[in-house]
Amino acid sequence: MTKRYSPKTRDELVELVERCERGEAWLGEIDVSRVTDMRWLFTYRDGIDWEDPRNDITGWDVSRVRTMYAMFAGSAFDQDISAWCVDFVRDMRSMFYEASFSRDLFPWFLHLRADCRLYDFNRQAPQEKRFGTVDGYDAFVRAFVSERKCRQVYESGSDKDRYLLLKALKNLEKENGFSMMKKMVDESYEV
Repeated sequence: MTKRYSPKTRDELVELVERCERGEAWLGEIDVSRVTDMRWLFTYRDGIDWEDPRNDITGWDVSRVRTMYAMFAGSAFDQDISAWCVDFVRDMRSMFYEASFSRDLFPWFLHLRADCRLYDFNRQAPQEKRFGTVDGYDAFVRAFVSERKCRQVYESGSDKDRYLLLKALKNLEKENGFSMMKKMVDESYEV
């Protein structure tokens, strides 16, 4: 889809999202590459038809975004955004709070900043995957990263992916004392 809009600020982007809710524009027409703040962008918005291919945001360039606080809270959003570059996002608190999101975000785990805030990332998840009282990487792992997936990357992934996995696991343990997958780490493989 051709990009017709290129907002520079969160306010400009919110205005475009409101136009999309009214059917005056489509999310797929928006180039978000200059936006750094996406907090509350789709929070409890009922007017967006996420099934319509013109509202596909899987290809959005979010590489400059620093906050996604409550971005999809209470929404029906469930597109595969695992390819989004979230390397510089510092705040993902309540990103999918009470949302119906259920996709695999394992690629994010490999690139998350150690200081990224994740409290209440996905409160609607089943009790064992809920973040209500947990903060940091361990919460993200419990909700979106399985031990099986980590083993798969560790055993058959590229050297770069293995390095990123071990670095993420080391950050996880350092920041939160969470060592569910510690046994996978080969002590001779320095990170």
